[in-house]
Amino acid sequence: MRTTSRIAALIIAAIIACSLTACRPKETGPSTTTSGNNSGSTGGTASASYVFKAGHVQPATHPYHTGLVYMNELLQERTGGQVALDIYPSSQLGAERELVESVQMGTVDIGLVTSPLANFDTSWYLFDMPGIFYTKEHAYEFLDGERGQEMLDNLASINIKGVSFWETGFFNIFVNERAIETPQDVAGMTIRVMENDAYIKYFSELGANPVPMAYSEVFTGIQNGTVNGTLIPIAAIYMNQFYTVAPYITRSQNWYCPVTFLMSMDAWNSMPSDLQEAFQECANEARDYMRQELTNSEEDQVAEMTAAGCTITEVNKEDWRRLEADAVQSVKDQFVGTYVDQETLDYIESIGEKYR
Repeated sequence: MRTTSRIAALIIAAIIACSLTACRPKETGPSTTTSGNNSGSTGGTASASYVFKAGHVQPATHPYHTGLVYMNELLQERTGGQVALDIYPSSQLGAERELVESVQMGTVDIGLVTSPLANFDTSWYLFDMPGIFYTKEHAYEFLDGERGQEMLDNLASINIKGVSFWETGFFNIFVNERAIETPQDVAGMTIRVMENDAYIKYFSELGANPVPMAYSEVFTGIQNGTVNGTLIPIAAIYMNQFYTVAPYITRSQNWYCPVTFLMSMDAWNSMPSDLQEAFQECANEARDYMRQELTNSEEDQVAEMTAAGCTITEVNKEDWRRLEADAVQSVKDQFVGTYVDQETLDYIESIGEKYR
């Protein structure tokens, strides 16, 4: 009797195991995911052959996110539903440095990343040189041309596919104590900077106390007095409501910062060449779409922050460049000739004459 019961129990267990196996979803790509708590992940991934997990640090209202959503729509249309993105905003897949590491290892397929990339490929220190781009159009001519493509292609040496340059925009300093009217006004302030030596050097030269800090920690850092402020584009100040804790915003626009669309090399290589071509085309179209979104929204965001009681300081850019010249030269002395090529800076300056 005991033996019969034991046999019956084993048969039941086997039936349950087979049922569970039969119900388990088929893996459909290099990183098939469930959307979970991703606040805006797009649909259509269930039937796709390739589902790529994409992460960024901005909220789901930011053009980073809406650009990826737009790209996902393009991909599903152009590939007949074969390729889709599963999008995670607000640092859900990690801060920017962690995103680079995860893309490099293949645990995340796609990341939108700014300055921490220089810690993995030192040529990216180029974009941490203050004042090298006069306008967005100046930056686009370099980024979308042959020189920019060379930089993207060279990321293969660190096991990353550089897909395209998206945009975070020109940086603006914002703090919690008083209006910043000249570069020297930051003296004595504790300024959060990205995890990048060029920013540390620049603010140290101006007499500030630069503190490297992950983007996800900035709001709390200002709120609790760990830092006085930082520098990021207008859209990020507005959409993350940083202006509620640091209402003095200076439109210095002394750094233009692209965001690099990174992809795991394994994820990229998992697609056949026709899908790779479609993916690249969709990424480029989405890049243009999100850039335009950023540009179109900026003045309205400035107006809303002003109405909310913020002090917006407009500076004379030529005066600002003159006053920061010594700090900028100190940064160049440290990085040009080692990490940054002088010939590249000269080329950027030469194509920038028409944008001054």
